[in-house]
Amino acid sequence: NDGKATTLKAKHIIVATGARARDLPFAKADGKRIWTYRHAMAPTEMPNELLVIGSGAIGIEFASFYNDLGAKVTVVEMLDRIVPEDFPFLGACYGIGTLGANRTVEIVGTDERTTVTGDAVVLAPGSVPRVIPGFEPDGTSVVTSDEFFHIPHILRRAVVIGGGAIGCEFASMLADLGTKVTILEGLPKILPGCDDDITKVVVRSFGRKGIDIRTGVKVTGHSPKPGGGTVVQVEGGDPVET
Repeated sequence: NDGKATTLKAKHIIVATGARARDLPFAKADGKRIWTYRHAMAPTEMPNELLVIGSGAIGIEFASFYNDLGAKVTVVEMLDRIVPEDFPFLGACYGIGTLGANRTVEIVGTDERTTVTGDAVVLAPGSVPRVIPGFEPDGTSVVTSDEFFHIPHILRRAVVIGGGAIGCEFASMLADLGTKVTILEGLPKILPGCDDDITKVVVRSFGRKGIDIRTGVKVTGHSPKPGGGTVVQVEGGDPVET
């Protein structure tokens, strides 16, 4: 913020700058009857019956939310796994789903074929990490949430670019494992979508964990080191080594 450039050094960079909804080849979200998670957060009308394609965290979250509002919810999942026991009220269909006309979804399972219908269909098959220029993931020094869980060892230092929900989750987990973590966030505060009171609680908790939080900063690139790791350049501040 004072106009000086900053360079940070760490062994790994974690890019956590958000994600976009994953597209399905047979379905295009229109915001009316076919939704992504963004549409589901601000519906134009309350559905009586809802089909959710995908039983990951986002799919189950919206299924539970709309069930609480009184909708009849069916979750479609291609993997042979059970909807969490915490949500026994949800209907579940396992197989490959194909979106048809009039908000119908045909599910082909191992032994049967089922067709379900709803007032709206939520597409929740996952998300695609947002990559920023100059920080293309290589699976070693720069990783996104896709590669993060494949890191083979505990890190000594890490820079998390993005102070949203995903970035804060990774930062907290790494700090608990003993990693020295720096969060770089371009906006004036971390968790920008949350109330200030909630953010203050998280910031205090991160302070106790030894997490360095830098807000209002812009990353401009990074320089890999010959022995591994890289150095992150921050516009107007000191570099961060990882």
